[in-house]
Amino acid sequence: MDKKINYSFPFFGPFIMKVKLSDEEVKKLKKLCSKNKKKDVRNTLAGHLDDEYSIDKHEYQKIVAPYLDAFREGHARFYTLQIKPLATTSVWVNYMKAGDYNPTHIHTGCEFSSVLYTSIPKSLKREAKNHIANSSVPGSISFTAFINHSPSHFGSVKYFPEEGDFFIFPFDVNHEVFPFKSKGTRISIAANFVQRR
Repeated sequence: MDKKINYSFPFFGPFIMKVKLSDEEVKKLKKLCSKNKKKDVRNTLAGHLDDEYSIDKHEYQKIVAPYLDAFREGHARFYTLQIKPLATTSVWVNYMKAGDYNPTHIHTGCEFSSVLYTSIPKSLKREAKNHIANSSVPGSISFTAFINHSPSHFGSVKYFPEEGDFFIFPFDVNHEVFPFKSKGTRISIAANFVQRR
């Protein structure tokens, strides 16, 4: 009989929370994006996109508030450090089309950041599924922690997002979004947060 070995391991690296919003919440966010006043924010962002607009941070906060509370809970477990409730300081919608991309960057002027996906075109899903090269899947997001790059260290994690996926992470986690070739528009919402004083 094989002996069962009990083991534990430490949490290591930045805390990146991934959750899934309900269809109803995604619908509310899509509506919020469609009624924005199209205030162009590209001059403040790293992305190479033609369409990036600010949206109402108070309305956004109402929709995602339960997830911000869950992040605080996860943060406390991960770091054994309780943070205060989070307030949205800025939020914008990204309309990503073929050839657009977001180079490696961090967010500044905040403590935490996020990205939330509201629409993934079927054509992009097909492109990702048929991807052959030994490289990042088109349209995927990559989070990178700069540690020793060796086979024993995971230096990055990549996701091909689905509608409703919501990632929250410390502001200084490097992340990038890879371009794609297919038709259609992928819609995501990025936001920054600070602890309430």
